[in-house]
Amino acid sequence: ALVEKKFKKAANIYDFRDYVDCVRAAGNAIEMKPEDFYQFESGLSQKAATKESKPLLANVYVAEFRRDELLMFFKKDPESAEFNSTDFLKNKPMELMAEKKYFSQIKSKSRSGIPASRKTGIIEKLCSMMPASRREFWKSLPTSD
Repeated sequence: ALVEKKFKKAANIYDFRDYVDCVRAAGNAIEMKPEDFYQFESGLSQKAATKESKPLLANVYVAEFRRDELLMFFKKDPESAEFNSTDFLKNKPMELMAEKKYFSQIKSKSRSGIPASRKTGIIEKLCSMMPASRREFWKSLPTSD
């Protein structure tokens, strides 16, 4: 709600710097860079998900994921004292996680940016409505293509 008030108070928000200034004025904020994000691929094993030992989410009362564990722990009954456990990941992500290499593998493969067609549309439609001094951000925006 505070950020929204700052947005309304600002006359115009033309680029990312204007956006960051409004968010910072509303409270504590951390500016994240493209390299702070990861491009995750689904590691869910379809084969594992169809086995009888794999519960349907509708039947799970409690699901627990523990640090440094590659299993899902679950209870189907609230009265149950013990958790059942099951693996639910494909073998490759499990191996990489066990070796603590999963995030480095994903980070090195990912590429930040937006599709080039979207960038072109933004430049054509929005840049004409803003001062020339504020267009550089949009023109230098990285693309993923």
